[in-house]
Amino acid sequence: LYRRMKMNDHPAVRLVQYPGERHGNAKQTGQIDVLYRILDWYNWYVRDLKPLDGAMPPLDISDKYGIKLPE
Repeated sequence: LYRRMKMNDHPAVRLVQYPGERHGNAKQTGQIDVLYRILDWYNWYVRDLKPLDGAMPPLDISDKYGIKLPE
């Protein structure tokens, strides 16, 4: 799904890879990051009704939400 959307230049898709992880997110830091990314995606494209022709800005949860993830 990601590859097909990316090939069609769909801006609402982003690939995020976490060090030491494979297909899933077993580590707590990755799980937290994914939850905040999903929340931001919904806020950007659903709640605020942004058009799909522009990509949302990158997410830095430490700045936006005041959360410091452990290394």
